[in-house]
Amino acid sequence: MGTAIPSVVMPRSPLPSVEVDTEGRSGVSTVLASALVGPLVAFARAKPKALATLYLYESPSFNFGQPTQSAFVAVSGPTALLQRVHSTLGSLFAVRFGDYISYEPCVPLLHLEAGVLYEPTPTGQWRVAGCE
Repeated sequence: MGTAIPSVVMPRSPLPSVEVDTEGRSGVSTVLASALVGPLVAFARAKPKALATLYLYESPSFNFGQPTQSAFVAVSGPTALLQRVHSTLGSLFAVRFGDYISYEPCVPLLHLEAGVLYEPTPTGQWRVAGCE
């Protein structure tokens, strides 16, 4: 069952991001979200007042020394969350702190609020992350 989350963060200014070299893998949004769920559930529980939305944008890139496909995970939230995303994904992929990007061309990836991590459903609702 979906849960409406009225406080998804939609900022006016560009967001810091973590750029991930996906090496052209398909289904990367699922892989990234799955990798982030455990560490971000722990983050949400440790910082229950944190409010943040993570967005995903995929684009060709030359930032890893050769042409590649990159995923940018933009973070509208605390700097500590951006650092957690970087360290978590850096253990699985080549990453770098990426460019500041607008959330508008992105798709929502995860949202944390009141100590709970949420993920979007295919119908546009939200559910507690990791629960099917």
